[in-house]
Amino acid sequence: MSPRVDLYNSSYANYERDAYREVRLATYGEDFGQTSWVTTEESREIPQRLELTPGCSVLEIGCGSGRYALYVAESARCRVVGLDLNAEGICRLLTQVMLALPIASAVGIIDNPGGLGLAARCFPCAPAD
Repeated sequence: MSPRVDLYNSSYANYERDAYREVRLATYGEDFGQTSWVTTEESREIPQRLELTPGCSVLEIGCGSGRYALYVAESARCRVVGLDLNAEGICRLLTQVMLALPIASAVGIIDNPGGLGLAARCFPCAPAD
């Protein structure tokens, strides 16, 4: 049996590298730190479809690098909490939050899967890409 390959660790660990950024820009036209099949157009529609309002709270399940959580917080002027099990993803999220001050005050982080039960009760909608 071949060894296990974890593509998310590799992707998130190399998030800041120019080659990864260039691939995201060439693929999606904008860099949200994407690792999914969601298009940029769909990513922009999600806050509108959810009818997010300034000051509301959003839980992003599988937030990965956190770049999209920051985009939602900034564009909808709301509070976003990112949830991800991948340690490299959370590390990138922390980096993105530190680089995005003062938007960062609108983004929280849950890295404990046990926190999902509480989070599910606290958020009216929870987008996941």
